[in-house]
Amino acid sequence: MLGIIQWVDSKIGKSTDQLDVAEHPIGLESHLKDLSTNLRIGMNDITLMIGICGIGGIGKTTIAKEIFNSFGNQFEARCFLANVREISSRGDGLVKLQEKLLLELLGKFGSSNNGSVGGTNVIKHRLRFKRVLLILDDVNELGQLKELAGDKDWFGPGSRIVITTRDQHLLTYDQVDSMYKVQGLDDNQAVQLFSWHAFKRDKPDECFVAHTKRIIGYAKGLPLALTVLGSDLHGRRIEYWVSALKRYEKGKSALEESEKKPHKDIFDILKISYDELDDNEKKIFLDIACFFHMNPIEYVMKILESYRPSSFTGIERLKDKCLININSYQYVEMHDLLQEMGTEIVRQESPVVGKRSRLWFHEDVRQVLEDKTGTNKIEAILLDFPEGHDKIRLHSEAFMKMRNLRLFINWNAKFSTGPNYLSNRLRLLDWPEYPSSCLPSDFREDNLVKFNMRDSLIKELGGLKFKNLTDMDLCGCEFLTKVSDLSSSPNLEKLDLDHCENLVEVDDSVGSLNKLSRFSVRGCCKLRILPKRFKMRSLCCFDLKYCLSLEDFPEIEYEMKFLHSLNIGGTSIKELPSSIENLNGLQTLYLDHYSMEELPSSIGNLAWLRQLYGAGYIDQMRSIDLRIVKVDDYSQPRNIGKVEEEDGIQSTPFVVSTGEYEITLEDGSSSSTIWESLQLLSLRLCCLSKSNFFTYANYFPALDTLDLSGSDIVIFPAQGVRFARLKDLYLNNCKKLKEILSLPSSIESVEAHECTSLESFALPSEILVKNNGRNFLKLRRIELYGCHKLLATMTLNPSWEERHCKEYGLYPPFEQPGDISIIFPGKRIPNWFSYCKDAHDNNMCEIDIYRPHYWSNRNEFVFYVVFGFRVGIINQRMEDDIFVRIHDGSGWKDLYTQNIRFFPTDSDHVWMYWPIMSDWPIMSYHEKMEVSRFRFECRLELVVFRSVGIHLLKKDEEN
Repeated sequence: MLGIIQWVDSKIGKSTDQLDVAEHPIGLESHLKDLSTNLRIGMNDITLMIGICGIGGIGKTTIAKEIFNSFGNQFEARCFLANVREISSRGDGLVKLQEKLLLELLGKFGSSNNGSVGGTNVIKHRLRFKRVLLILDDVNELGQLKELAGDKDWFGPGSRIVITTRDQHLLTYDQVDSMYKVQGLDDNQAVQLFSWHAFKRDKPDECFVAHTKRIIGYAKGLPLALTVLGSDLHGRRIEYWVSALKRYEKGKSALEESEKKPHKDIFDILKISYDELDDNEKKIFLDIACFFHMNPIEYVMKILESYRPSSFTGIERLKDKCLININSYQYVEMHDLLQEMGTEIVRQESPVVGKRSRLWFHEDVRQVLEDKTGTNKIEAILLDFPEGHDKIRLHSEAFMKMRNLRLFINWNAKFSTGPNYLSNRLRLLDWPEYPSSCLPSDFREDNLVKFNMRDSLIKELGGLKFKNLTDMDLCGCEFLTKVSDLSSSPNLEKLDLDHCENLVEVDDSVGSLNKLSRFSVRGCCKLRILPKRFKMRSLCCFDLKYCLSLEDFPEIEYEMKFLHSLNIGGTSIKELPSSIENLNGLQTLYLDHYSMEELPSSIGNLAWLRQLYGAGYIDQMRSIDLRIVKVDDYSQPRNIGKVEEEDGIQSTPFVVSTGEYEITLEDGSSSSTIWESLQLLSLRLCCLSKSNFFTYANYFPALDTLDLSGSDIVIFPAQGVRFARLKDLYLNNCKKLKEILSLPSSIESVEAHECTSLESFALPSEILVKNNGRNFLKLRRIELYGCHKLLATMTLNPSWEERHCKEYGLYPPFEQPGDISIIFPGKRIPNWFSYCKDAHDNNMCEIDIYRPHYWSNRNEFVFYVVFGFRVGIINQRMEDDIFVRIHDGSGWKDLYTQNIRFFPTDSDHVWMYWPIMSDWPIMSYHEKMEVSRFRFECRLELVVFRSVGIHLLKKDEEN
């Protein structure tokens, strides 16, 4: 799944960044100028859908990217969906595109795995108030458009949807407002573009002027052709140009019949550069065109180098000739026309499918595998079948004649049975759900580089010698019980065995694989035996989470400086060896849900350790000794752990009780800088009710995140203010928590959801007044969902809100530097609020306010919304924006947008919001108005407003 997401991400791009446009954007400015009348940027009261059409290679995508880069920051959100045609051709492609669209435009996934129909409903409901720029690149079917942007009303006023396509007829769809047909470059522009690639400047060398004019005539203004031809001729002598021109004569009139043969003419031009490649370079080009387009270059190089000599120089040659590109994400790109040309070259090898070198079309592949019509001409096979296809009835000897098969890539096909023979020349065997328990008996695996058999029936690998193998993926192989001797696989870099439910043993030889960088056995619940010793100097990732039967952790014999994160949560490991100190690059250690009784003192030598997760069973640990050793040489690591006392060091222990056992923290010096590097401390589900943990809060001076969720804490005491740099405090589901007495002045965010016993909370408004507002300038967010006793306390004391909010609100003692958002249980708006209105259970409500005599555009507001959830919507957590808009006389303008995390319950809650109020031009208009109209909106239909309120804040100039 991760591979699919990465594949989609790489094709679609990351729309939060500027997109890579052409290196030499000749003619682009004139296109944007012509398009300005279609786009009408700045007219925010209408939504427009604009189509850009033209033949392949004419520059549609380049124009769309420039629109995205030039105008994207004028919208609330923007999204560029590239390669719609290619991605949609896969079974779940449209769903992935919808998820990407929602992720880019909403900052999160919005669909709920309900297929494309579910995704369509989410898009139309959640984006209808948002002004977005959406670009759909390379659309070739109306169905794609209908699933991604079927109606302009799906998007907020002022949105622009731009579609690029080769199919002009597709733009007759009634939602498309205008069409822009891209014409080829004029002669002057064509000379410039060609010259930049052929001469590295904007005009040709004098002796090449005549030849350049002839080439411009052949290319007919097509940017792709000009780029490829210019790159082909760069640095060549004039004799080469003369020879090349003779070859070009064959395609002289090609474009004249483009309406009849839309691609052959272009192929004839582009193929000239292909013909200039040597045999090895041609094969690399065809491999990329058929199999490796939009794959990571590192992966492609690893495969190609295993059977194609000089692959690196071949890739460089293809780049130099502009036949491929390596994008900023290090993925191999090939223009779709070049890709189509490559696949057409393979088709022309033979009219007989089984005699072609490469197979990728699903019907061709099925024919060859079921009818046993393959030959030794076949070098590579890719299986990418439509959704809902039947199983392939594999002929037992289907591969028998494919002696030269090097690549077998199965994306989604299912087979009725396994093969009796596989080529010994295979380099890549990617066959998830392999239907046999073992490989063919006469298969020699010497040449394999990548071996992927996820979720297969494979039982054992006994006797196999993968001497060239770098990647092995056997995740989800439920019948695999043992990973045998891999000492004959010295080049292995990745070994993935996640969720092999019956795996019991991993051979000792794995611990000596010096090149192994990834070793994961997550979820292998019966695993009991790991290599006794680890000597893997290259290891970067090691995951043991949920290996429930594993009791022993291996000795770490050598320094392993590349391993930054270790997860042993959910295991039965009782102790870690002292050699854990050899993990000297470790930054994060996950110990949650485990039965460990003691941490070794040597853990203190982990100088880079920053995060220690110990949720759930920290109370079972007999002792955790935390201490810093006072040293003269400050370049030495500060120790976390119990060490032998040294002369001159006085040990001063203190104890944090967690019930039956104790956590002992020892200060080895008079300094109070224990654990001075620790930034995150998670004590989820821990027994802390009788501890004196908070007494020593100052021993965590760098702590910025504290998670006590699910613990049995009763009071968050006043000593909590001693967490001097604490920003985020999590107290969710602390069912016994009754009081929050104080907060540290550095606090930015507090979450205390479902604290059902919480009765008292020192609200920030009270703290602000007590401290004259100077100590809580960073506070931004408090969430108190489901704290119903707090509501009861408030109800019993109706002056509670008025006393605190009026003291802060009407006479604010300082300039608040940022917004403050508070959510807590509530059913009503305070009587003293300036304006309030019943919202009648809608997710939009408008309210008018009258300007008082003291009003100026420097005054401030407090917004108050009582909200609930529609019946039956419980425990479906999500987040979305609440918009506060104001009417400026010509239309609605966004005043504030606040992202809210909703945790639906069966009771109502209040959102109280103090926004920053600066000298907004939009408010200058309202300074002259008697009445101002505000609108509150939320896109989530499950959220309903009960009532809304606005309170005007008056500056106390005399106080």
